Amino acid sequence: MIIKDGELWARKGRVGEDDEGFDQKFWQSRPVEERFAAAWEMVETMWELKGGDRDELRLQRSACVFTRV
Repeated sequence: MIIKDGELWARKGRVGEDDEGFDQKFWQSRPVEERFAAAWEMVETMWELKGGDRDELRLQRSACVFTRV
């Protein structure tokens, strides 16, 4: 059961039954920003499970100069 913004989304079934239709309908109903935030949260969680630090996922910038040889 998922409750979001006053909406109730629920799916009934047996454990092991995979109904991708429910997941598709749910995520397609969410705004793009919310989908991206959920995906990024999964990236951060997986990174931490592998022993990484969340700050390592930040954009790394370095100053460099390219010259023609």
